[in-house]
Amino acid sequence: MSEELNKGLRGNISAERALELNSAKLERIYGTLASMVTRVVRAVQEKYGEEGYEVCHQAIRGPERPPGIPPKGSLQDFCNGLEKGCFFTHEWERVIDEPNRRKYIFTKCLWAEKFREVGGEDIGFWICEGDEPSVRAYNANIKFTRTKTLMEGDEECDHMYEEETPDC
Repeated sequence: MSEELNKGLRGNISAERALELNSAKLERIYGTLASMVTRVVRAVQEKYGEEGYEVCHQAIRGPERPPGIPPKGSLQDFCNGLEKGCFFTHEWERVIDEPNRRKYIFTKCLWAEKFREVGGEDIGFWICEGDEPSVRAYNANIKFTRTKTLMEGDEECDHMYEEETPDC
């Protein structure tokens, strides 16, 4: 792993140092993106009111995926991808790990931190709103529920994934 992380860096550094550098870079990138998106949405909202705000909301959320698309993989496949995607940007604990159910408690989310820093948590929440449609688009048999979000000021996000067995 350290060879992979060293690629593009001068000299050899430890894996821990590479992780630290990547984390710092991601913090800057996420902070810049949160600030830019918030400024743009607020400018559109100021000029065009709530209609402009809602146009931005729908554009960031993206379209719903049509039903009937075959699943891309299982619950385990989805969760493995989720964990890889969140590696540098989130802190979590897997509190339920069963073949057809997984529950995570997220205690850190870089998006939530950065959007809250710039007063754009309402806009950042649009990213959270995409969680359920993303799960459904991946596999319509996986049910996603969440009752708390860091973005809205809760102490954690609670993500529950349950794979329903289709009736034969």
